[in-house]
Amino acid sequence: MHPSPGGHTDKHVSELPNSEAETSCSPVSEIDRRKEIRTAQSANRKGEDSPYINTSVFEEVVMKRFNQHRSLALAGLTLLSFVALGGCSSEGTRPEAVMTQAKTVVDQADRAGARSYAAFDLNNAHSKLKKAEAEMALGKYNNARHLAKEAKVDAELALGKMQTAKRKEAEVQLDQSMQSLKNEVHSKENNAQ
Repeated sequence: MHPSPGGHTDKHVSELPNSEAETSCSPVSEIDRRKEIRTAQSANRKGEDSPYINTSVFEEVVMKRFNQHRSLALAGLTLLSFVALGGCSSEGTRPEAVMTQAKTVVDQADRAGARSYAAFDLNNAHSKLKKAEAEMALGKYNNARHLAKEAKVDAELALGKMQTAKRKEAEVQLDQSMQSLKNEVHSKENNAQ
């Protein structure tokens, strides 16, 4: 033991028991601890006052590190608990409105005859709507909401494809009518001459 100018009794760092010297939890803090010990030993050899050798300061450093690790652990646990609780309560409310909209659009596509023009898309809409109803019955509202929205989009796609196909059919018929009218006009003009 070495008396310090402040009247405190200092221990040489190498004289500290292992339990006080080895308080680190990670390799990084172990490296920092070793640097502090080397700094204290160097200051002690030079006869300088070093706060690292003073037992109360050394205990302060150890407690500071312990509190830092404890704070990180508590922050991690808090974050983990928020994530866990958020996962349990994130289902929200029943997606009644979304389900109703999806059913309405799917029924509309059925009544309009979209199966003749976009059977694949309409079958997907029906399948997703059934899955959404099953998920809703299980209380998995987020999945049900997502599937209902997809069913609505598939039904709207089927309706769009049907409308496009009907427009093309109408255009073809119009073109044929125009062509037959042109042919009639040309034949009457030729007969008139």
